[in-house]
Amino acid sequence: MAPISRAQFLPKEACLEVIDILALFDHLIRSLERLPDKRGLKESDVRFRGFDSHSDDEVGYWHYAIHLVENQRRFKTLVSELKGYSPMLSKYREAIQLWGETKARRRTSPGAADPWLQPRR
Repeated sequence: MAPISRAQFLPKEACLEVIDILALFDHLIRSLERLPDKRGLKESDVRFRGFDSHSDDEVGYWHYAIHLVENQRRFKTLVSELKGYSPMLSKYREAIQLWGETKARRRTSPGAADPWLQPRR
């Protein structure tokens, strides 16, 4: 019998949210790696800061992220970044919302520069 993952105790919506968050950061890291001219961008600018394993709100997210990386072998770019030490979920939710808006704009204007990879001012 396979071991029961703590991920099974997260609601489906929360599991999907973890996948969206990890997919965002995986996309950012891979995009930065492929970018020929990084214009001052560093890996730390797009680094995933993990889920707070000591927060009641985020511990289930942390366990599910581990499940995805270790058992399903997804999001390997984030393997060393899963455990965080401060609550980040609200910031991730804001980033996911902005990413969705950006993707929607890109569908209407192909070839536009990815605003996620623009230098900070």
